[in-house]
Amino acid sequence: MMEHSRSVSRIMHEEHMAVVALLERLERFIAGNRAAPPDTDDPATARLLGALTAAIQGEIKNHFAFEEAEIFPRLDEGGPSGMTSILMEEHGVIAPAGERIAEIARAARTDGFSEASWREFCQTGLDFAERLTSHIDKEEMGLIAAIESVLDEETDLALTSSYAGSR
Repeated sequence: MMEHSRSVSRIMHEEHMAVVALLERLERFIAGNRAAPPDTDDPATARLLGALTAAIQGEIKNHFAFEEAEIFPRLDEGGPSGMTSILMEEHGVIAPAGERIAEIARAARTDGFSEASWREFCQTGLDFAERLTSHIDKEEMGLIAAIESVLDEETDLALTSSYAGSR
């Protein structure tokens, strides 16, 4: 594991790991319930749907916004980089899929899953998990190291403070 000398890098890495764990739970949940829609009154199902909705609405949305507003522009100061372009493009695909999953999950917590909503949840959920996991892998391999190299201590402190306040 890479040693993180910047707080922003450490926070982003920790968020990545928490989201990966949630996506793994989502994949296991879908795999274990493929045959029929699960009972959303089941406490474990309700907790997963709640955690998924909260993560998409909070951590993932805020994480993307922070990267786009604060990190990517700093990385592109010497000219646009291919890395930030790819990551931005992926945000544009992942965010709407996440919004749809959160929408289905919220409705299911209230009304349960229909056959159709469960099929859509499975299909969209697995696609979302695959895309976001791949995206996180890219960020872990490239973005985190780049952040370490472009942020000085003062900027790191200021960004950490503003990011913590937005979460």
